[in-house]
Amino acid sequence: MKYYRFPDTKLFKISFFLFLLALQMISRSAMIPSAFDIFYPTYFATIGLILVMGILFLGVNRKRIKEVFTDKRMIAVICIVALLLALMLVKQDYQAIYISIMLYMLFAVFVNYFMPMQEVAGYYVGLMCLLGAWTLVGSFLLKPLVEAGMIACHTFKAINGWSMYNFGLTFTSYLNDAQVETMRAFGIFREPGLYQIFLFVAIQLNNYTVQWGKKWHMWAVNAVLFSALMVTFATGGVLALGLYIVFLFFDKKLYKNKWLCLAAIVSVAVGAIMILAALMKGGVLAVELVGMVEKLVTDNESIRDRVGSIFVNAKHFLNHPIVGEKISTVVYSIASNTASSAIMFAGFGVVGGCLHVASWVALVWKKERSVLMNLILMVILFIPFNTQNVVHDIFFWLFPTMALLEKGLLVFTELIQNRKV
Repeated sequence: MKYYRFPDTKLFKISFFLFLLALQMISRSAMIPSAFDIFYPTYFATIGLILVMGILFLGVNRKRIKEVFTDKRMIAVICIVALLLALMLVKQDYQAIYISIMLYMLFAVFVNYFMPMQEVAGYYVGLMCLLGAWTLVGSFLLKPLVEAGMIACHTFKAINGWSMYNFGLTFTSYLNDAQVETMRAFGIFREPGLYQIFLFVAIQLNNYTVQWGKKWHMWAVNAVLFSALMVTFATGGVLALGLYIVFLFFDKKLYKNKWLCLAAIVSVAVGAIMILAALMKGGVLAVELVGMVEKLVTDNESIRDRVGSIFVNAKHFLNHPIVGEKISTVVYSIASNTASSAIMFAGFGVVGGCLHVASWVALVWKKERSVLMNLILMVILFIPFNTQNVVHDIFFWLFPTMALLEKGLLVFTELIQNRKV
């Protein structure tokens, strides 16, 4: 596949990293738009950043403008625009979410013009590793220092009622909405449930997409991302992480190494002892651990909303299977509609829902892996990705769309070549 690259300089690498960081910080899932109630200004800022990058891209490739606009990627552009506009017109449902998803998918195509998915994944994994590392510093070093009166820190109350410490690239809570002491980490996101989703995206990319020169680099990044996800104390994310680690153990055939098996046994034993010690000691850590389990075994509003949203969305889909129900009806049919995948089927019908599933299949499905193992991985990812509604986040669409684009263009190229033969 041909790429129209920016100059391979340190300036570009740093600029692109900061560009991705800026997009994540002003996304709808982030704390800044929520805390200041500036969703629309940050949305237009996102469009502005993308336009600036686009202008720079055209400037760098000014001698190949015709080649850029006649590249086969333009087929994907036409298909994306036609599909989303057709859904809007057929349903006469003129909501911003159609334009948002269109923009995010087109952004993925644009990025693919100058960089393959593996390289972009490297930048994003590095970004989330940085955020994860700072989360751990904020939670276990800076927060205790603030509470001991040794350093000063800006505090504020988030829109959801949580009292927060602002440590720059991470927000750490100290009182929840019920004014009970807490220690959940938000990262730069407006909820821990959103933070864990993008940590999980980075975990998946780190283990199966990024091309690491040395394996220990991958495991070092895993250690940071796993630890940061644990500090979110997000029930779905922690549950999925446990299943994902078991999946990695078998999928990467780690059980064949006796030392890794021993390390796994020791890690599980140490983890169990630490959890038991925390529960026996009591305090805020015990409250968070018990709270995660309580959500699964009691009539908890959080779990009730999540399960309820799946059933409500399924009903909408069965009533309007082709193009889906109107978006406003879907989103507001239940107090907290969180199931992203179910929303895609309910609000966009079989067309949009299958596009969503196909993009994630393109990203995570491996031919050399058994069908059963592939399906298990899809189910594991379904758990954290549907604990909050993230269909309106640019990074939820970026990598699946790039994977679908790259594999789709590969198939398209092979078909053209076979016809010529």
